[in-house]
Amino acid sequence: MSEEDILQKAATILRDTDSSLGPSFRLHGAVKLADGRVALKACTEAEAGKIRKLGDDWVTALADGMQVSRPSYPVIIHGVPAEFDPGSAIATSVLHNSNKMFISEVVDIRNIRRLYGNSDRYISKTAYSLVLTLGTQDAANASVLGKICRTERFVQPPPQCYHCQAWNHISSVCPKRNDTSSLACARCSKNHNTKTCSCPHSPQCTNLRSCTHIVAKCANCHGPHKSFDNECPVKQQCLTAHRAQHDLSGCYFGDFDPSAPVRAGGRDL
Repeated sequence: MSEEDILQKAATILRDTDSSLGPSFRLHGAVKLADGRVALKACTEAEAGKIRKLGDDWVTALADGMQVSRPSYPVIIHGVPAEFDPGSAIATSVLHNSNKMFISEVVDIRNIRRLYGNSDRYISKTAYSLVLTLGTQDAANASVLGKICRTERFVQPPPQCYHCQAWNHISSVCPKRNDTSSLACARCSKNHNTKTCSCPHSPQCTNLRSCTHIVAKCANCHGPHKSFDNECPVKQQCLTAHRAQHDLSGCYFGDFDPSAPVRAGGRDL
């Protein structure tokens, strides 16, 4: 579906869903993003507010499997005690009860996860970094200013394509996705899917992460490392450009007035 088709169909669905938008209602624009999402822009803030209150049902009529992507404000919390388990059933309530001074509602907490997933690197650690995703700018800004360990704004790193291994797009929208010759393994850069990469030794290694028999080669810079390794100069160039684009010189979401009263404080986890 083209952007123009999405624009027209979405406007029609929204008019049918909410008659208060009026028969002359239209959307200002529609853009397909590199990560597979679609951004719709209303003509006025009042119309955008009405659309936000409609819930998620209208978007399923636009395309199967579509969901509304709600604004979210992730922050990194450093020095979280290792005994705190973000995956536990009570993690959200524990975090909220300990920090009600700046996270006023438990529903403000959208997600809690370790910065690097459930990696083995945490086994011997006494503390780790946590990514806390909040639903409002106020809660995110207040948490950065508060004393919940050491906190800063978190920006999602740029996506890497699983098909060609290039940066800044995903495989579902890869411009080379129909070209089988462009398929590249993230480990050895050969023309096969990363999931099918196998150890050439006999007997084969069962853990490819620790396998020393696969000759690592980057599909981007052709260096002797995996395509996603931090030592890759192409990855570093991409990350540098990404940071510059998102202006990480500040740690707040939206405008911030340092003279205004701010809810701060809170208790450590």
